[in-house]
Amino acid sequence: MRVGLVRMTDGCIRTAIPLHRHGEGTFELHVILAGQGAVRTRGGEKSVRAGDFFITPGGLEHEQTSRADDPVRELCVYAVQTPPAGEKLLQGGMLWMGSAGEEMLFCARQAARELRTARTDGGEILSCYFRLMLLYAERSRGKGADCGAQVGDGSIFLRIDDAFLYDHASITLPELADRVGLSERQLQRVLRERYGKTFLQKRTEARMRAANLLLAEGKTISEIAEKTGYSCPEHFCTEYKKYMGMTAREYRKRLLGTDLARFERW
Repeated sequence: MRVGLVRMTDGCIRTAIPLHRHGEGTFELHVILAGQGAVRTRGGEKSVRAGDFFITPGGLEHEQTSRADDPVRELCVYAVQTPPAGEKLLQGGMLWMGSAGEEMLFCARQAARELRTARTDGGEILSCYFRLMLLYAERSRGKGADCGAQVGDGSIFLRIDDAFLYDHASITLPELADRVGLSERQLQRVLRERYGKTFLQKRTEARMRAANLLLAEGKTISEIAEKTGYSCPEHFCTEYKKYMGMTAREYRKRLLGTDLARFERW
């Protein structure tokens, strides 16, 4: 598998990151440097704490949370990949977790330190640390990785993912096309190929998943409609019921049951 680093960040997760997935051919490596939290997928919830790592491949829907009294601080790497013919992308799109070990943690801490500097050669150093971390991750399941080749500019997929994750309330097709440097028609083709959805389907999906988190936090319908980009509560309620198959109030009632009820929306 050949991989290329697109972005690396070091930070604390203080608010929940709503359910989302990245495009096919991309993945994120998360190394937990401090704190405690959880990553949730269709398969359930997995706890994470300092010293753990996990990989979320493109296509895997996931959600991240932190403990309020001990928030997660993680080094997160967004990357693109090209596997050899016939090889599945990172175990067929399954969540991959493990103990980071001293070597991976050392690389992650050094990378985090490098991110705080403004050296002109920083990109090359970060790329080296990333390749080492991925090799240590691969070693944890007894496989090797060909991490030596960059596979082109994957920033287009990063911009698309960020737009739907953080700007779903306001992003438009023309704005996103301009942001990634494509025509609207080209962008729609990329969305169909990488995500299997149109722009409007992806935006609605992102809004509904953000809405579910806000419902779980106890926000009012009016507040949620405003935060997710709807012109009025009535419009939000109509779209929510169409997408979820239940009203927002019905969904909130289901949350009052067990913690596992939150997965029933998937």
